[in-house]
Amino acid sequence: MLVPGEHVFGGSSGPTSDALGVRWFAKHLGPYGDTVALVRLHERVPHLDCALGLIRDGLLVGCEEAPLDGVPDVLSEWDRAGVGFEAATLRGAVGRLVAGVPGPGRRAAARGG
Repeated sequence: MLVPGEHVFGGSSGPTSDALGVRWFAKHLGPYGDTVALVRLHERVPHLDCALGLIRDGLLVGCEEAPLDGVPDVLSEWDRAGVGFEAATLRGAVGRLVAGVPGPGRRAAARGG
């Protein structure tokens, strides 16, 4: 899930994330004025946060190829830092970039070992 302001985006790529969860959020958040929308993802991208990450208002990091219908309109004017498709297929890769946490294979180097 991504939540920029009063918009809530949920991803759907198949068995690991699907439209049912997005409908659940729409049912429970819609009455409070939030707009809940589905972002269809390439089948190799397990979750929305693997494809897109919000750094701050107006800046996102993500993979342009992962959302099948493109980046949601609400985010279309935001500045972007790109991530390759292979990175987006790795669970948590974009999230680690957003948080500044080293990914697999870089942990030993980050610790100096």
